[in-house]
Amino acid sequence: MKNFIRGALATILTLTSTSIFAEISNSNLTSFQQKLESNESNTSVAEKKRDENKYLEPTRKAQVEIIIFQHIDPYSSLPEHWPSQLIKPHLPDDSINLIPNISEVFNKTLPLYNISPKESWNLNQEQSTLEKLPEYKVILHMAWIQPLVNKENSRYVHILGGQAFDNNGNEIRITQEDILWDPEDKYWAVDGSIRVSEGRYLQMDMNIYITQPIDSIPEYIKSQMNPVGALNLLSFKVQQNRKIHLNQLNYFDHPVFGVLLSVKKI
Repeated sequence: MKNFIRGALATILTLTSTSIFAEISNSNLTSFQQKLESNESNTSVAEKKRDENKYLEPTRKAQVEIIIFQHIDPYSSLPEHWPSQLIKPHLPDDSINLIPNISEVFNKTLPLYNISPKESWNLNQEQSTLEKLPEYKVILHMAWIQPLVNKENSRYVHILGGQAFDNNGNEIRITQEDILWDPEDKYWAVDGSIRVSEGRYLQMDMNIYITQPIDSIPEYIKSQMNPVGALNLLSFKVQQNRKIHLNQLNYFDHPVFGVLLSVKKI
């Protein structure tokens, strides 16, 4: 009888302990799974925020470089209607002027929006190639340092340079320091604004005017324009809003002009 009771008790204890262990194990498993799901959810949110915030990182800097050139080849343009105009562009309120780099020494710690010296340019070979071809004329080549931030926090850069002209279309001799001096009676070959911003991809917004003496404008272009009248200079608007690529050469076409743009992280 005692053996029977002991056996029964052992069976009850075994079943009870197994049931309790199973219940505890199932409870722990459910809790562990919930923690895993919660952790995965938190990780996903954190990664998403990191992906979003990396475009706001203020320490990301890049050198933006641009070459603007004119098409001389009379077959490079399809017939278009060109307005006869001489314009100084209206700049966005938040645009920023570039600072000349008088020292001509490139340093990765240069202040933001500083014009880079020629030694640091990445498109010197492209400029050399264009200058060897008679169908092209380089009007402006410059580079500057700027932060890479999202569109909401990025600023338009005032692009001002190339040859300067007076109201009569005569060339004015200038130095790099003179770029800060911009009286009303002077026109630059290139004047306008460019914004480079970084989100899920790089974006470039360009709104510039290219001004040239009327005598330098090919006849096939002048024949498509309104009566020129007494103007000695003509302005052409070049506007682009496009996705661009980092560390690659980007090309923007125009019937009269071409633009090469490079953005390299430093």
